[in-house]
Amino acid sequence: MIGIKDAVKAATVFLMELLDPKELNDVLLEEVELSPDSTYWYITLGYTRPITVSTSSRGIHPLQELTRPTAERVYKRITVRADTGQPVAMKIRAVEKPALA
Repeated sequence: MIGIKDAVKAATVFLMELLDPKELNDVLLEEVELSPDSTYWYITLGYTRPITVSTSSRGIHPLQELTRPTAERVYKRITVRADTGQPVAMKIRAVEKPALA
């Protein structure tokens, strides 16, 4: 069985090979979990992706334009086989945003 560090390395390489490197900023390890039967490592990686803003801003108040976010945090859960270290799946990991007070 591969260790946790090797599973994280495999997941990170997998993410970098599948997605556009220009969209992968601030890649960080978020979560690691071993399946109950020790068959898979579940690795969650987060990264910041730029948001494409429309060039047409008609009808938008100038203050709204200034406060519009330019990037978003994205999370991917990568499944890695614990026996071989082979990544076998990547899914979107939904994370609830905290409510604003």
